Amino acid sequence: MAQQLSFEPELYTTPRDAWEKDKDSATKWNLWTTDKDAAKKWTGGTVFRSPSVSKDRTSNEEGAPMLHTVLTGIPDGSYTVTVKFGRGLGFSRDGGVTWTNLISSGGSVGNMTVSGGSLELWFDDRFADKKSPGNCYFDCIYLTPVKAAAPEVASAAVFTADFEGSIETSGFSWWSRDNKGSAAVCADAHKGSQAIKISSDGEKDWAFSSGTMIRVKPGTFYKVSAWVKTDNPKMLNVQISSRGQGKVLTWDIGTGKKFTSDGAWTLIESTAEIPQGCDEIYVRLTGNGKMDIVADDITLAPTAPPPPKVKKPLTRGFAEQRIVEKMSRSLIAIARNSDIYLNWRLLKDDPDSIAFNIYRIPNNSAPVLLTKTPLIETTDFIDREPVPEASYRVVAVIGGKETDSADTTGYIAKAGEPYLSIRTGTKFQKAGIADLNGDGVYDYVVKQPNVNYVDPCIACDYWKKSTNTYKIEAYLADGKQLWQYDLGWSIELGIWYSPYVVFDFDGDGKAEVAVKTGEGDPRDPDGAVRSGKEYISILDGMTGKEVTRADWPTRDELGDYNYFSRNQIGVAYLDGKTPCLIVARGTYTFMKVDAYQFHGGKLTKLWAWNTDDEGPQARLYRGQGQHNMHAADVDDDGRDEVILGSCVLDDNGEGLWSTGLGHCDHAYVGDIDPARPGLEIYYAIEPKKQSNGMCLADARTGKIIWGYDKPTTHIHSTGFVGDIDPKHPGMECYSGERDDPLRRLWSATGNVIADEKTFNKGLDLRAVYWDADPQREIFTGGALRKFDGSAVYEKIRGSQVAWADVVGDWREEMIVSDGEFLLIYATAIPASDRRVCLMQDPIYRIDVAHQAMGYPQVPTTSYCLSAVTTKSGKPVVSMRIDAINGTTETKGSLTIAKPAGSDGNAVTVMLTADNARVAPEKTTISIDPGKSVVMPFTLTLPRKPALFGQKNGILVTARITDGGREANASATAIIEDAPLAQAAMVNASAFVSETGASVKKRDDKIGSSGQSISHWDVQGHRISWELTVPSDGKYLVVVRYCTEQPALRKVSVDGAAPTMMTFQPTGGFSSEANNWKHAPFADERGRPTIFSLTAGKHTITMENESGSMNVNYIAVISEKDAGQ
Repeated sequence: MAQQLSFEPELYTTPRDAWEKDKDSATKWNLWTTDKDAAKKWTGGTVFRSPSVSKDRTSNEEGAPMLHTVLTGIPDGSYTVTVKFGRGLGFSRDGGVTWTNLISSGGSVGNMTVSGGSLELWFDDRFADKKSPGNCYFDCIYLTPVKAAAPEVASAAVFTADFEGSIETSGFSWWSRDNKGSAAVCADAHKGSQAIKISSDGEKDWAFSSGTMIRVKPGTFYKVSAWVKTDNPKMLNVQISSRGQGKVLTWDIGTGKKFTSDGAWTLIESTAEIPQGCDEIYVRLTGNGKMDIVADDITLAPTAPPPPKVKKPLTRGFAEQRIVEKMSRSLIAIARNSDIYLNWRLLKDDPDSIAFNIYRIPNNSAPVLLTKTPLIETTDFIDREPVPEASYRVVAVIGGKETDSADTTGYIAKAGEPYLSIRTGTKFQKAGIADLNGDGVYDYVVKQPNVNYVDPCIACDYWKKSTNTYKIEAYLADGKQLWQYDLGWSIELGIWYSPYVVFDFDGDGKAEVAVKTGEGDPRDPDGAVRSGKEYISILDGMTGKEVTRADWPTRDELGDYNYFSRNQIGVAYLDGKTPCLIVARGTYTFMKVDAYQFHGGKLTKLWAWNTDDEGPQARLYRGQGQHNMHAADVDDDGRDEVILGSCVLDDNGEGLWSTGLGHCDHAYVGDIDPARPGLEIYYAIEPKKQSNGMCLADARTGKIIWGYDKPTTHIHSTGFVGDIDPKHPGMECYSGERDDPLRRLWSATGNVIADEKTFNKGLDLRAVYWDADPQREIFTGGALRKFDGSAVYEKIRGSQVAWADVVGDWREEMIVSDGEFLLIYATAIPASDRRVCLMQDPIYRIDVAHQAMGYPQVPTTSYCLSAVTTKSGKPVVSMRIDAINGTTETKGSLTIAKPAGSDGNAVTVMLTADNARVAPEKTTISIDPGKSVVMPFTLTLPRKPALFGQKNGILVTARITDGGREANASATAIIEDAPLAQAAMVNASAFVSETGASVKKRDDKIGSSGQSISHWDVQGHRISWELTVPSDGKYLVVVRYCTEQPALRKVSVDGAAPTMMTFQPTGGFSSEANNWKHAPFADERGRPTIFSLTAGKHTITMENESGSMNVNYIAVISEKDAGQ
């Protein structure tokens, strides 16, 4: 009889806060270990005991929380499931929608099929025992295997090809993407007198496919085998392809590969399980690029299921307890117009009662206490009477006494320049953020130059020959450069060749640099590196000297250059304590991962994994990579899993699950939907999908929660996940198509919030926590803005490289590369509450570490900030304001959430605006504890905004008082450059002549009044328009345009000598309405030019000198109307 499996539910159940150990409660389970004779009564001496149930519950929320149990590590098959329980324990298969009383079945759940190694169940203290009401008990789950029938073999289920006849009679056909190569019979046979010879002289992929289909049934197993010989084995695959209802389902459900290169006959074999929906299979030989192979005796036949995998042992690192970074208070001071704003960190180990004193330290003078009473509600302070050349000191106060926990800053960011700066001397591409010298302050390891030959796909024309080498440079927080390490010619210019991470791997308090390295100059004549030794090297963070190295996963099995040139590095706490190094190769096809620990100056391999380790399930793990990597404890066992993309590796180096959706361009993990238990992963899939090209999956099981139900072609780039819209609980998810306007902003529950017509932010949305509310502000149009478009901060320059909470309180900083400097932009907006430093969240910290490699992604957290009530008891407030568009009035609203457990319901709101009137100015509203309200307001300007010049917007500030607790919020009403309502004009698309190139006429530009033109980016490209002036007079010629960078144009009227004019950046190429600006023709000093024009037609000419810009229309405005 097959062995029965038993599972202790406390090891497989969430949420963890649903119970307390050895404590009875009316709202939680008791994980009871102190029962008399517990070891005799309960398996393992432990049992879940519910609150007393006197009558049947009517909802999942009554009594103790519903328990979600996911059993893992189960061999696939059918099982009889029984539960050891007491009284009226409820059981559900559908997440708590329908319930069964286990009393009625005697604990039998029935037969269930396990696929993918896991089984998902739900339990609740749902029912009362009518004969003996009281506590429910949940002790153990048993799985007894059901004896399976012998595999069914379809008739005519064996296919063989010996090529003793012609190609035509074999039923095989040749295909190649570049129409090169051929297949022909030859006399060099493995057995018999003939074989097939394939000769490929192209650069792209090819296939030699059988036209004979074998009828199959899902759940059966088939083996493919072939005898082959070749001198170029790394590009050869023998595949089982699947079809369903006459259409190809997947090209590869089982692949055998040839790895030797001695030209001898070699047997290739692979086994595959027939997936659901498949009714036919056939054989293909595939490869990529130039090669000659001979193949013979190809067989496809049914086979017995493979034996169950031997489970790998748990990872055990060297650490006895979790290694965490030492963190200072990281006090930062930012000068504002007349005061100085200070903020600092709250740490996760701080007691709830901790408070802080602030001291000003004048130059060469004694410290001056600035706080009348220690600060407890926020970790920020404003010095309203600053002294030149002073520094500041924050001191922790516990139990009314100052402690040794203190931090001092001597740096004050200048007014109007809210950033810290480090001189790097050049632009850089990536930044690793970690503490190199152990002082609790983050330092920076950058990679330069800022060059990225994006993709190793030579055949796609993406690849370029490297003309320089990457250098890794380390800088302390004070700007001191420590060292430079040249990666040399063995590492090409591109993010996939040069991954690195910076982290304290050995737990000594000082971070190391883990980086991919090579030796010498192994470049081929074309400049590509296809051979040579490769290593994972550990560099000392303070000196840059190599401490140790280990072999990088080999190029074998990955096929051509495009596939084996994709490399990544990551960090994961595989045992929950030791920060382990994850080294990965492959994204689109075969994938390999090695895990190491760094201890005692040495790298020790903990485990190795590759796609084929998953046996018949390998097809589900093949090509499931992402352009980044994540680590998170998805199954709540205290150990990190490795999220490679659409598949996840368990902490011991085994496949945990795979969606099988294919390569995802971006994926984000976190508590995206806080209403659900556990974590979620948002996916955006690159390959064509009929559905779920954008989807949310349960991080524990990989099951799709919701997804886009229409076809997608290529969801692209980094997308975004984060809480930006306060009207929708949880984090929002954003993605779009590469070659199509399709954009979707999803709520956490899968509702469409916005599309390409209302929220087109490109494909790389960035956002940070910047103001005082728990929503992120998005970077768009050259500024940080609220979700509704209102500006929060507008003076950001440089190329963004990373986003992280590196200094000050919990709000985030933007790390940018600006010419010769690394700039760290920090907020100067006062906080409304205090929260623990985000870098102490495990998912967030590793996400930040991974920003040094792969696609850059904004980090996520293991909890949703807006779903967490801070201990300050203050209301949580966010503000939105509509843009001002050609009028003097606009609308806005405040969303105010009153914390549960707070007193009363009367909340006072006071609103003020700079140079404008806001109504109401003061009001009292009623909000029940635990609830939120939306309060509208109106903003009125004293006059219409000027047509030209700087439009800074109108700052609106709110102060909310709830009893003795005060919260603040602010937002800026954007003043949009609205289209002219009454002016003589000509649409840019109605030009009368064009020379030098061709623009595109566009109907899809957001904020454009009618058509516009784009792709005006070639020097010498000249365009002329005819415009009718209504009457004689003095006029300005005005252009409505948008551009990301300065654009130079030679401008003239009626053939006069041209003037060189600079069109200043507007924030973007009309990804939003506010990108459009008006600019009059002006001289080289920027002074508007007044033209004396007669009534009738006039010719306006503009010629591109440099830069690109979109144009909506050209208009003439009288000198009087323009206010000149």
